[in-house]
Amino acid sequence: MLSRALCRYNRFDLSRLPATKRKAALALQLPQWSPYQNSNYAIVWQDGYASVWCWDNERIESDIAKQGKPLKSRNKIPETLLRAPVQTGLRLLKCLNGVEGQFWQDSQLIASRWWPHQPDQQAWVTFQRDCGIPAEQQVAASALQDLPFLLQPWGKITTLAHSGEDMPMAEIALYCTLLLVLGIATTVLSIQHFQLNRAIGLRTRELAEIKSKAGPVLAARETALNALIRLKNIDSIEPYPHPLILMAAVAQSLSPDSGAFVREWDMNGKSLKIAISSPTANVAGANYVQALEKTGHFTNIQIITDADPKLTSFSMSILPIDPEERAK
Repeated sequence: MLSRALCRYNRFDLSRLPATKRKAALALQLPQWSPYQNSNYAIVWQDGYASVWCWDNERIESDIAKQGKPLKSRNKIPETLLRAPVQTGLRLLKCLNGVEGQFWQDSQLIASRWWPHQPDQQAWVTFQRDCGIPAEQQVAASALQDLPFLLQPWGKITTLAHSGEDMPMAEIALYCTLLLVLGIATTVLSIQHFQLNRAIGLRTRELAEIKSKAGPVLAARETALNALIRLKNIDSIEPYPHPLILMAAVAQSLSPDSGAFVREWDMNGKSLKIAISSPTANVAGANYVQALEKTGHFTNIQIITDADPKLTSFSMSILPIDPEERAK
């Protein structure tokens, strides 16, 4: 009898296959599932489902040899098969070593899990969730049961060696060929995956190096773009030309030979009032109105008569900047 602590358990659904194909299909799956290099199995078939216990045969044989006593029978039976089954439900059993959680449906062992000690509530709930039991049907705790051993296993035990008896040699050869092809394909894909990952890693390092070298240039570009955005924001806030631009336009409208100059400058928002002084007391107001209009910055220009004959004032409205000019 084998302690549950030495066995792994799994249940394989082969019910959709023809009965004559199930054992062969199971024989192909078990080596992939077992973690041991030298495995042995106890298999119980029920309605197309295979309940399988697996153990490390090399370890078991070594432990038997250490005992120094010949066994009456070489059959190894997991202790789970020597505990009375139930129809449906959960239970927690005391084992030779540790405890075993079981979930049964229709007299079939759906799931089994072993713990070295009685599981806490979280581990017990996790086991039920893995069994597919809805949350509303889960139980918070289960009493630990200590059942006597049966004289005979509750199911007919077969081994992996018997699983291929019903399979023709041609079919065995076909399955072996398929496994070989699958193994070669897997190896080729693994190599390609490795090469692809290596190429990706190389390109990633090259990209990181390029980014490192381009870092100062990118930083300068980012600074310039931010400055440009700030300038555009400032321009959008002030819709009228800068006062220096307006002063230059007024200065250009003055006659260079007249000796006239701007004596007063009063700018308030979009309104401007200036006073032009001339030493000859001959300020041609109409000419200045035309000159100011030609600058393209002023409109609604009016002449204001002053008591001083050498001083002529003008009031005008400032034209906003053309949006197309602003965009340039």
